[in-house]
Amino acid sequence: MNRDFFSCVFGPAYSPAEVQFIKNVGKFPIQRRNLDKKIVKLLKFMKKYEDDILIQRICCDTISNLCMNSHYATEMILTYKVHKDITKTLKKYYDKDWKLCWKACSALWNMARSEEGRWHMDLELVSLLITIMIIYDDQKIVVNTAMGALSNLALNIVFKEKIGKPENMKELLRIIENNYDQNKIFTTAIGLMANLAANTRMAKLLIEMGLMRLMKIFLESGCVTPTFLYNTVAVLSNCSNSSDFITEFVRNKLLESFAVTHGGGANLTLEMGGLILHTLVPFGIEDPGMTTSYHLASKFGLTEIFYEFLKKHHKDEELDFNLKDQYGRTLMSYAIENSQLEMVSFLARCGSYVTTDDIETNINPVAVVKIRQIIGQNKVIVLETRKIYDEAIIKTSPLNAHVGMTINSYISPYILTEGRDGRILDQVKRNSVTAVIQ
Repeated sequence: MNRDFFSCVFGPAYSPAEVQFIKNVGKFPIQRRNLDKKIVKLLKFMKKYEDDILIQRICCDTISNLCMNSHYATEMILTYKVHKDITKTLKKYYDKDWKLCWKACSALWNMARSEEGRWHMDLELVSLLITIMIIYDDQKIVVNTAMGALSNLALNIVFKEKIGKPENMKELLRIIENNYDQNKIFTTAIGLMANLAANTRMAKLLIEMGLMRLMKIFLESGCVTPTFLYNTVAVLSNCSNSSDFITEFVRNKLLESFAVTHGGGANLTLEMGGLILHTLVPFGIEDPGMTTSYHLASKFGLTEIFYEFLKKHHKDEELDFNLKDQYGRTLMSYAIENSQLEMVSFLARCGSYVTTDDIETNINPVAVVKIRQIIGQNKVIVLETRKIYDEAIIKTSPLNAHVGMTINSYISPYILTEGRDGRILDQVKRNSVTAVIQ
């Protein structure tokens, strides 16, 4: 006869005193006296009532509390194989009771704190924990504890390889994004991402799967706990050696988010400061200051991304094409200094000023000749555009003109439609007065 049915009809086969004893074993502060005997009794009780969900919950909760001490966790894994009991319980009830999953995942999270203990835990836990997060996506405490268990398990190289399989990482990123408004889950998840990204191959795969877009959400979540701030820097630092890091970092405008979250240097530990510097090394900057993603796009010749910025933000974000960083360097300065000829042409067409000092920052004589040619070719377009713009303003009543309209905001729509292939001037001539009035 099923024990659950028996309990419903005749009452539980265990006494309240037995249940209280199990609870007391995990009560803080943990009493070391006769703990070995208590653990043996706990595991026997757990096995005896393996069909009773309530008892399984209580036992998992007690084991979780005991394993908060890494010494106890190691002992319980090596001596009593308690991880096998937890795994067995989870496999039996993973789709039947979210509270039991919460307690069991919490126990695994704490067990996995033990470096030695991780080597003895079962690899099948990876798929089981991911499945539990999928089933109980609406129970945030279950998602958080399962994510935490995976995060600690990922510190083990064998588990890391298992968790880092593309299908697993894809599912994990989806789960994390679905919980974008849960700071606790974010903090735990970012720890998992940091552990995975310590592997160069996995870091590249995570970036390809959209991790930098998630980092944008992380950094703008408003969470400022020390653990969260440390883990966000750790993720970016671990990813910084990947070949796709610069492009995706710039595409998602992470520099601005990063500067807001980690700017000022207040309460930075030496280790965290080192991670920040390591994150910024690929960009050749030590302090973001007034440097923007536009500067970085110019520096690395990311014309397509710059174009994406304009297309996405030209209606609600006024861009100064002569924007300067804290050292007085403009977008054009960055592009010229790094011989980004396509970007030089693009910025020149957008009306960016060019100075002799800008050109002299490039020490490559061949590049300098090409840069001068590009500037000359685009100068006519820029001057004619400005002339048409000024005439349109004069012809238009100030009351009808767009408040705060500048040459940059005026020219942006044409850059987005015709400017990239050199026909911007014709487009501006056809639409000059109408564009200003709108």
